Amino acid sequence: MGEVGAPGKISLKIEVATMVDGWVCDRWPFWTGADLRPLQFGSQGKAMQTKQLPEDYDTLAPDGSEIRVLAATRGASMAHCTLPPGQTSLAVAHRTVEEVWYFLAGRGEVWRKLGEQEEVVEVSLGASVSIPHGTHFQFRNIGDTPLQFVLATIPPWPGAGEAYRVAGHWPAKAD
Repeated sequence: MGEVGAPGKISLKIEVATMVDGWVCDRWPFWTGADLRPLQFGSQGKAMQTKQLPEDYDTLAPDGSEIRVLAATRGASMAHCTLPPGQTSLAVAHRTVEEVWYFLAGRGEVWRKLGEQEEVVEVSLGASVSIPHGTHFQFRNIGDTPLQFVLATIPPWPGAGEAYRVAGHWPAKAD
């Protein structure tokens, strides 16, 4: 896109992007739909996305859980998260984003600590929890089926370095 500079001169702003499955990726590597924007915009200038839940996970989150990227807008991103039976995530906190989780299957516990407020809650189908910016959190699967939930990240996940390790409530346990 050209920008007018001094009289009689045009300066150009060049943006480098990578095409991935018909989407433009502004940052690489990416792991959430927040980095994706379709090439076509609707009549109101808003990007529209439709995405089916993939069978295989897209990446492992900084806490060790399986992430399947879902739809995103400029203001939020969405993902499906799975933690296998017997697993405990790493404890992390976020630098700039907040999340809201809605549980779809399995049984688990979520530990959250924000300032002096600290709690462990049991979660299963129908439970919803919030993870405010700066909250230390960790979750574990206490059932015999995968713990699954959908999470909305506001603003969209910015990429590597957003999550940082913190002291956890439980020892992390992976396969």
